[in-house]
Amino acid sequence: IISFYKIFLLIKSYLFNWGIYVVHKKLYHLLTKTLYNSKKIIGVIMDLMSYIDKGGIIVYILIVLNIIGFTIILWKFFTLPRKNAILEKIRAKVKINSSILSQIEYEVKKLESGLTIIKNIATIAPLLGLLGTVIGVYKSFEAITQNGLGDPTIFSNGIGIALITTIAGLIVAIPHQIAYNHFISMIDSIELKAKKELVGND
Repeated sequence: IISFYKIFLLIKSYLFNWGIYVVHKKLYHLLTKTLYNSKKIIGVIMDLMSYIDKGGIIVYILIVLNIIGFTIILWKFFTLPRKNAILEKIRAKVKINSSILSQIEYEVKKLESGLTIIKNIATIAPLLGLLGTVIGVYKSFEAITQNGLGDPTIFSNGIGIALITTIAGLIVAIPHQIAYNHFISMIDSIELKAKKELVGND
């Protein structure tokens, strides 16, 4: 009985130690992977910040415009898809005595609030990028004039500014243009449905 008990204790101790080893190994791999991914993410963020810093004031302006624009886009994404609720709201506000069409157009026009800002951002962003390109090229030529063509790194800073601002301008403009077209299409469909239901029932 004693020998069996000792064997049992040995097996239990071995399994316990083996379990601790497996858990320790898995935790080690998990922590190593997390740290590696964290380093990669931090590296990407640092690279991004260096690009933003290199782009200068124009990139910071584009970031501010992007924040404003995406705030409006998110607001519209949460409000416009509720077509039935919007139609009920329009139906409740429309008065039978006055012109129904003009009232529908007025209510639909209110749905377009904020879209002008999105459209303006989509238009201005590439122009700001182009302005950054001009400034970058000007800096490059200025550096060449002062130091000559001996060292390519002298004018690479200006070319870097030109490319970064152009890319930033397009990155900001493209999603805003897509969002604007999408919202206008949604509002047009709401207006069409409201006219069909209300004017048709009149």
